[in-house]
Amino acid sequence: GPAAVTAADLARLRAEEAAVSARRADAAEEAANVRAQMRSWAREAEELRHQGTAEVDSEKLTGTKQRYRADWLRTRLVEAMDGLQRELRRLEQEDEDAQAALTAVQRRVRACERVVGPTQEEAVRTVLMARRAAAKADRERRRAGASRVQALWRGHCVRAAVRRGGNTWAAVWDAAASRVVYFNVVTQRSRLTRPADFDVWGGAMPPEAAGAPARQ
Repeated sequence: GPAAVTAADLARLRAEEAAVSARRADAAEEAANVRAQMRSWAREAEELRHQGTAEVDSEKLTGTKQRYRADWLRTRLVEAMDGLQRELRRLEQEDEDAQAALTAVQRRVRACERVVGPTQEEAVRTVLMARRAAAKADRERRRAGASRVQALWRGHCVRAAVRRGGNTWAAVWDAAASRVVYFNVVTQRSRLTRPADFDVWGGAMPPEAAGAPARQ
């Protein structure tokens, strides 16, 4: 549908934005390296110029040509610097083009976000609500199942208490609370602490209803 296409377009535009931004960062870093190299070679060329001047002075004293080496090195270095200057202009143009492309794609990203944003936000809310509803229904199913088991067990306890007399309390595993509660089959009341009737009349702990170990 249109929303899916728009979301895909936004993802593509964001990827394009990241690629253009990375390209511009690479060009800027390379240009910085070229400028640093040009500064280094400029210092070296200046040193060679001074060296050539010193060699001229030495030639005058010795009558031996010495200046050619410094002149040759300096000429080669200046030629190399010219090449670096051309490379720097290319990188600066690449950075300028990348900046223009980045600005354009960012405008498209913002425009797409205005369309897709509310749709995606609504989709996220819908998914979260569905998950919460499913989790709530699952909890209610588990509690209902535990209540049915407890009801069956309490009925058994009532019948057993009537048959044997004596202790009217039964230990019941509460699956929802994950603990044992004590239920009086006569008064229909429950408590969390163990009644003294267990010590007077006895009464074994029933098997747990939810797989947890029985406790007394």
